[in-house]
Amino acid sequence: PSRTNPDAYDAMLRALDLLLTAEPVGRATGSVFYDTWAHTYMVQALAVLYQDDRLADRREEIAPVLEREIQTLLDRQAAEGGWSYYDFGHSQLKPTGAQSTSFNTAACLVAFHDAEAAGFDVDDDAIHDAINALADLRFPQGAYAYGFAHRYYPQGTANKIQGSIGRAQACNLALYLWGHELNEDDLNQGIADLRQWHHYILIGKGRPMPHEGWYATAGYYFMFGHYYAARVINQLPEDQRADHAQWLATTMADLAESDGSWFDFPLYGYYKAYGTAFGVLTLEESQQPSE
Repeated sequence: PSRTNPDAYDAMLRALDLLLTAEPVGRATGSVFYDTWAHTYMVQALAVLYQDDRLADRREEIAPVLEREIQTLLDRQAAEGGWSYYDFGHSQLKPTGAQSTSFNTAACLVAFHDAEAAGFDVDDDAIHDAINALADLRFPQGAYAYGFAHRYYPQGTANKIQGSIGRAQACNLALYLWGHELNEDDLNQGIADLRQWHHYILIGKGRPMPHEGWYATAGYYFMFGHYYAARVINQLPEDQRADHAQWLATTMADLAESDGSWFDFPLYGYYKAYGTAFGVLTLEESQQPSE
């Protein structure tokens, strides 16, 4: 819309100004740091904006902030190679990794891939460790453990396909983009699983208590999962892509609220903001032409 709607373009410029001038987001406490997500999506957003030809004259402003955010994430990488937003019982500069999650790690890897596509270097050893950490959380049937604290419970409901589908799309995408073992058949199967078992993740949508839905699904990775599903679909060949993309676009349209927003989890006061952003991004990705 910002390429055809002047108001949208102005809004994008104001948002960019905020990203470039705001103080870096910090940890809430030593053991709670939701800001991992903020740094992840700062990297992803700025990588996209850096490549926008309309913003070529602002690249010198964008670059140092993007590099700062990349380094912040690298400083947060845990010993086993993953990322988290909790480290209960510890308050160290670098998390221990005891609570590193598959989907946190996947989102960081995707953001780093976007940054490298924009021409920014990310430490090879850090990427190597992150890929190995994420691969270690993948079960043979294609599900992913919620995190390192859950990998010794492969039959736990959250670790089954039905409980993993909201997180698995980001994980599949990350491993595929970085060339680690997964192929297009694996991506396609992950989307097929999402479609087949979609009602289970839908049950968890909007519930104020996380993980109380069937298969311990949580609302806060509902929109997240659909966004990464759209990006996964765009990696598929046309004969596999079109039907999945149509299903996803229709699903998103059906899930929109009466005021035009999307939301999945009543988190603080900004749940409609991030939910709607994910919804719009999902629809945008669903309409991307195949290559």
